[in-house]
Amino acid sequence: MSSWRAALLLILPWALGMRDPFLPPEDTCSVSQLELWHYRGWVKSGDQFFGLTVDPSGQWRRVKQGESIGTNWTVTAIEPQQMVLTLGAQCNPSQWRWIKEGKKNESKDASVVDNADEQRYRQG
Repeated sequence: MSSWRAALLLILPWALGMRDPFLPPEDTCSVSQLELWHYRGWVKSGDQFFGLTVDPSGQWRRVKQGESIGTNWTVTAIEPQQMVLTLGAQCNPSQWRWIKEGKKNESKDASVVDNADEQRYRQG
């Protein structure tokens, strides 16, 4: 094989923009970060629902529907037991659900509190 053909074979993958097969694929949607966030519940203020989340740094955040958080994630639904995010059409998965975490101190008044939360959610 001539030297120019060998050079072409070495340069061609770089010229075509092919990625290194030994490196993990680039995470443009930050899907790996989703599991580091935690949904702790929701509150209602006026006619608006806010989700209570904890980000990877441990900061509590109050988010509302339609708000962008993380890396281009959009909050699409806030419910008592879950919060739904849209990650984008090019992302896999394109949607993500955070399930409410935390049961500490909820068993004492569970039937009253859970029922009241459900009724407020249905009325709003």
